[in-house]
Formats: sequence, structure tokens, C-alpha cells
Amino acid sequence: MNRLIAAVFCSVLLASSVASAQDASREGAIRDTSRHTRPQGISAMLYVPWLYGPGIGINARYEIPVVPDGFIPAINDQFSIEPSLGLGYRSDWGTDWDFFNITPAAYATWSFHITPKFRPYVAVGLGVDIGIWLNDDDFPGADPNSAWFFIDTAAGLFYNFSPSLAFRGEIGSGGPKAGLSFFF
Repeated sequence: MNRLIAAVFCSVLLASSVASAQDASREGAIRDTSRHTRPQGISAMLYVPWLYGPGIGINARYEIPVVPDGFIPAINDQFSIEPSLGLGYRSDWGTDWDFFNITPAAYATWSFHITPKFRPYVAVGLGVDIGIWLNDDDFPGADPNSAWFFIDTAAGLFYNFSPSLAFRGEIGSGGPKAGLSFFF
């Protein structure tokens, strides 16, 4: 009986591997090594900043593919630059300090087209976080309005509903983000 279960399991595993290999080599999938023209895109994502305290914000990015066929010839990847602007509210942990944040940044994004619908990516962003103090209280001895440079590392994915619309989700050092992307 155990041998029968093992044989069925191995058969299912082998069949799924063959189907997966066939799927991976079709047009738009990970092993598609043909030349590609990648669309530009605009993403709008809600995010929850978590580094300094709870809050909520919106982030907009403009994706510009600069290496449409990526760096690895054997797979379907791409490299993009994404100028970004984030607007958010946060409250510092353990204080009554409230800030409005403006965060212009630029991201370098490396994507992998696993299937025509599914594209995970990794990204590194460099930017400036401009914090605007919202409280009326005095802040003796210092100006609470501030700006500092930041680095954001992130991993995410695009899930295409159509060639021009995708869900986009991301987790990064600045917090989780989710929204929609429009390609043109």
C-alpha cells in the first residue's frame, strides 16, 4: 500500500513538473528569452508606515523600464527605475507627536516575469523623508520639523488582471503597501 501511495505521489509530482516546465517556456513566462518591449506604468498604493510609529499614507510611482530584457539572458527579467512620491501621517511610538510626511524617492526595481500574470520583484529606494510637526505644543530647544535621507529595501509582486491593469503588493523597510498599477 505504501509503495502504491509513493508511486501515485511521484506520478503526480512528475506530471506537475512537466506541466510547469511547459508553462515556464511559453510566451511571457520565466524561460521566454525573446526580446521584449515593456510598458511604462503608474502605481498608486496605500501603505502603513511602521518604522517610527503607526500611520497611513499613499505612495505613487512611475515605472520606466531601462533594461527591458534584464541582466540574465536565460530568464525573462527586467530592470526599471521608479520615481516615487509618498504622502503620509504617522504618530511616533510612545509619544503624542504627530507628523505629516512627504517622501520623494527613486527606486531601482528588478522584476522576474514568472508567468504573463505574475511578476515578483525586489527593489531598493533612496529618498528624503520630510517630517512636518502637526502638534500645537511647544518643542523647547529644537525644531521638530525635520528631513533625513532614507534607504528602503522591498520585495513585492505584480498580479496582472489584464495587459494594462495589475494588483501590486509590497513589503519593505518602510511598511507594507498595496494598490493598483496601470500600464501604457
